[in-house]
Amino acid sequence: MFFAWISSILYGANGVFGKFNSKYTIKNPWLLNFFWSFIELIIITSVSLISGGGFPINLLNVLFAALFQFLSFVLYVFCLYKFDVSIMVPMFSLRSVFSIILSYLILHYTMDPYKYFLAGIIIIFGFFVNYDEKLKLKAFFKKDILLLMALMLDLASLGIAVNKSVAVNGYWTTTLWMNAISMIALMFTIPLFKKEVPTLKKSQLLSILGLAVISAVASMAETKAYSINVPVSALIISLPFSLVFLFLVSVFKPNFLEKNSRKVYAIRITAAVIMIGCTLLI
Repeated sequence: MFFAWISSILYGANGVFGKFNSKYTIKNPWLLNFFWSFIELIIITSVSLISGGGFPINLLNVLFAALFQFLSFVLYVFCLYKFDVSIMVPMFSLRSVFSIILSYLILHYTMDPYKYFLAGIIIIFGFFVNYDEKLKLKAFFKKDILLLMALMLDLASLGIAVNKSVAVNGYWTTTLWMNAISMIALMFTIPLFKKEVPTLKKSQLLSILGLAVISAVASMAETKAYSINVPVSALIISLPFSLVFLFLVSVFKPNFLEKNSRKVYAIRITAAVIMIGCTLLI
């Protein structure tokens, strides 16, 4: 599960970095989504091609993976614009739930009973990492949350599609074509932001480039992890590392992204440690 841990840590850092870009750098989500995703896909596709990616034996499996990946790009960026990191983090526990259910129904994957118990603890404490003295429970039952739930279901479906494709087509071929097809799909979103492209500054492009490089490494590690084990990988990748990075940022820049009391951070960090500890035992 080495690749799942690498992916989880990098995605955690990128979640905070991505929120910074959506809040301070680029106001149009379609513009950020295109350049972030497109640069990431160019990197991954190039590496996959050099590493031996060929033509897929089963193109249908790759198409499903590409579809879920494209949707994840769009949904994730829009969620970054719409929600604080502290709202998004606990919802990733639902990704684990969906992954376990889909793995059982589609891949016929089962775990030992004690692992299901640990998974339950991880999912429950996933909501504690969102503890806020002012946040009300009803915040999780608004229509907007359906967007986050759609993202979690899509990410879980992506894991299943990747697993099935890699089993037939191999890792590098799946990675190559999944990302190449996603690149083509992204082209259709250009009319939604093309007028704003000339206004982009060098600093904005460099910031997006940083996001893309980190995402590319995280995505390749994620694909590798899913090719081995979907539910356990989903549990690891869903761990709240973005909360840890957010806490570190708040130490030096209290009002930069979010501001919370020491009590709030103590509860959140405790929940995160319990989640990580349970994941290590699975």
